[in-house]
Parts: sequence; C-alpha cells; structure tokens
Amino acid sequence: MIIPTPNRRSNRMKAIAKISKTQSVRMRHYSLLKRSWIKQHPRCEACWPIHHRLPRAARDVHHTLGRIGDLLFLTQFWKAVCRECHNWIGANPAKARQLKLLAPKGQWNTIPKSKP
Repeated sequence: MIIPTPNRRSNRMKAIAKISKTQSVRMRHYSLLKRSWIKQHPRCEACWPIHHRLPRAARDVHHTLGRIGDLLFLTQFWKAVCRECHNWIGANPAKARQLKLLAPKGQWNTIPKSKP
C-alpha cells in the first residue's frame, strides 16, 4: 500500500519507498556476494541427488536454512543450484529435507549454535 507523504520541496505528495534504504544496501551487497559465489560454484549441487544426472550450470543460490537476518550472507549454508532443481526443492520440501537440501523442521531461519 502506498501512503502519500508531503514532499518538503513542493506541495506534491511523495510515495513511500517500497524498500528501505537499509534493505536496499543489504540487497546490493547480497547481489555482489551471490554473483562472485556462483562464479566459484558454477555447477548445480542438487542435480545428482535429485535427478541422478550430471550437474547443470548453477544460476541460483538456495539458502538451506533461510534468508532472515545474517543467514542471507552466511555462504556456508548456501547451495549452488540450477533453476529446475531450485523449483523442485520448493515443491518437494519433505524429500529435500531427506537429501539435506533444506533445514529440518523447526530450524528454518535459525542460525545453528556453534559446537564447543
């Protein structure tokens, strides 16, 4: 919902931004990190476990534990996947959990506690 706010420079109303400046900066940082990470991990990590085929070119980053807060940037919980496998993971969460491509129930969007 766009709520107009007064623009101080004129009498025209100005729409509220769809994304905050802080989130915009986070997303720019994520985009750069994702692009360089995909170059280092060019093949899909899910093609063999899901479809038993040779890995295709990875285009997406799958976040195995979620994307909230710092999980967005923690690359140790990322998987390089092709679009087909990424769609499969979303459509088959129970099987994806068995293949360790998705967090166990109750652990989504939670950072695991480090082992002592």
